This record gives sequence, C-alpha cells and structure tokens, in this order.
Amino acid sequence: MALDLSDKFPDVALQAKYSIGLAQAFSGSAAQGANLCADALAMAQTTKSRSLITNAQLALAEALLAKKMRRRPGQSPSTRKEYWRNPDRKNQNGALC
Repeated sequence: MALDLSDKFPDVALQAKYSIGLAQAFSGSAAQGANLCADALAMAQTTKSRSLITNAQLALAEALLAKKMRRRPGQSPSTRKEYWRNPDRKNQNGALC
C-alpha cells in the first residue's frame, strides 16, 4: 500500500522499500533485498533529508552484510551468530576485527 502512494508520499515509499528489502534480506532473498535497499537509498538522496539518507544507508549496509554472510559455505545460522558474538574474532589476516 505504501509503495502505491509513492507519488504523494515519497518519504513513506522509500521507508517501505528499505523495510521490505531488509525483510527479504533476512529471510533468505538477500540479493533482492539489497537491490530494494539500494533503490531506497537512491530515492532518499533525491529528498535531501539527512535522516532518510542515513536510514537508507544503514538498511543497505545491513542487507549487504546479510548477503555476504549467506555466501559463507558450510555455516549454519547458529554458527554465524556465534561469529558475531565472539569479541575476539579475527579477519583473514589474523587481526582482530
């Protein structure tokens, strides 16, 4: 419904778009979710609203992270949760991240 009213309320439409994008990203369709979040960011940049832009940027970052985490072969969701909970995690070069 919010996307149908995008001509009258572009700010509501872009918030709906990145919300749907995040829902897709976290429910298994990370690529489609990231695309929706990127579209929302492009819409936000036309509004010149710092709040809308930063919220859309954050949504895109979360969707891209979800997309990246889905690509790790052999990792179950519980393994991914443990990775992010571990304060001593290291990147591929052995440095703490």
